[in-house]
Amino acid sequence: MSYAERYSVATSLLFFDVNGLKTVNDTLGHAAGDAVLVHVAETLRAHIRASDVVGRLGGDEYAVILTHADEAQAHIKADFLAGKICEMPARFEDQLIPVSAAVGVYTFGPGESPTDVLTRADKAMYDRKRAMKAAE
Repeated sequence: MSYAERYSVATSLLFFDVNGLKTVNDTLGHAAGDAVLVHVAETLRAHIRASDVVGRLGGDEYAVILTHADEAQAHIKADFLAGKICEMPARFEDQLIPVSAAVGVYTFGPGESPTDVLTRADKAMYDRKRAMKAAE
C-alpha cells in the first residue's frame, strides 16, 4: 500500500473466499481441507506477477494485491484466477476435490487504511457471491 501511495499507481486488492471448505472439512477431514487451502495458495502464486502479493488472511480467505492494476484490469485478473482455482481439483490422497472461490475486487487510493481496503474488498466479494447465488 505504501508503494501505491508513494508512486501514485493504481493498485487493487482481490479478496478470495473458498467455497464449501467447511463441507470438505466435515466430510473428508481437516487434512483434506488443508489440501484445498494449499491448492488455492499454489494456484494464486503460480498465476500472479513477481511484483504482486498473495497471502492467506485466515480460515478460507486469501488476498492478492495487484500493483499497477486499475479496477477493470483487476476484475479481469480476479475472474482469471477464480477460473484457475476451479480448473483443477485439489488432490488429497486418492481423491480429487472440486474447488471454487468467490472473489471481490477493490481498487484503492492514497490515504486509505489497510482495514478499510480489506473491508471494502470483503464486501465486494459478498456482493458478488450473493449476485451469483441469485442468478442460479
